[in-house]
Amino acid sequence: MLQFLLFLFCLIFQTFGNPSCPAGTTPSQHSKDVCFLPIQSPSTFTEAERICVARGGHLVPVYDQFTNSELGYVANSAFPGYSDFWVGGQLTDLDSSMAWLWKWFDSVIRYNDWAPGEPSVGRNCISVSISKAWWTANDCNVAKPFICRVPAQNFYCDDGWAYLEDTKMCYKMFSSMNGFDFNGAGELCSSHNSHIVSIHSDAENTMVGQLTTFGTQLDWPIVGVWIGLNYDGSFSWTDGTPYNYQAWGDDDPNKLDSQDCVNFYADGTSNGEYRTYIMKWDTSSCGSTLKRTVCKKQANTVAVFQNPQVSKI
Repeated sequence: MLQFLLFLFCLIFQTFGNPSCPAGTTPSQHSKDVCFLPIQSPSTFTEAERICVARGGHLVPVYDQFTNSELGYVANSAFPGYSDFWVGGQLTDLDSSMAWLWKWFDSVIRYNDWAPGEPSVGRNCISVSISKAWWTANDCNVAKPFICRVPAQNFYCDDGWAYLEDTKMCYKMFSSMNGFDFNGAGELCSSHNSHIVSIHSDAENTMVGQLTTFGTQLDWPIVGVWIGLNYDGSFSWTDGTPYNYQAWGDDDPNKLDSQDCVNFYADGTSNGEYRTYIMKWDTSSCGSTLKRTVCKKQANTVAVFQNPQVSKI
């Protein structure tokens, strides 16, 4: 039976997200795993690579015309007043002969878009013109803006936690037949490196409902679920996020002098008095004993960085 329930959980709830680019980067339009990070601060070729590494990437390689055009578009917006920018190509001594490489990706440059008369002799690093996206061999010690290639991120949850793409957060219901009060729910979530759930949208409210509806009528027919909202002159979430969404039942909030914490009714059938409270909130005394809560925490991330098929050294 337990194996079946775990299988059902995996079918209903996603535990990992789709790749997405970190804040401040531009996603590639033809490779979901690639993100471009433009850095306007002029740097030498070596300094630029060091900065890219510190950001989790490398100076960008350019494997095809699509990428070359994309980079020109990104640079046009990111580098006003500049004529060109560094990419990750460098003339390198390879087995006693010189070759142009995407140095940090161990690949020989096959596609190119050299400007007429390029590459010029004695200049060993590639910059790309912003106006035409042509390549020029330049002195590596000249300071220029540059573009890093950084990996997209996959978001995923620990086993047993459910992932919500809208928030990139993880959620899990915890229960106890003995129950716990509001503070006890907070301590329980804290022990799992999380907070009692805060809710900021219909999608998040529905997620809490889906996690807590299952088994309500059979196992806990009269109780709600602690969520992380309480009242102390004003409503606030225990995780410090803003109180910017609400899903109160018809008569709530009320009796705030004695009912200053909030519980959630998943399916409206947990008590005859609350048949209209489907996925609605109700105020309760913080000392009340409830048997369930939902905890919420940041999703884990893992870099997604796959090179296209290129000619290796």
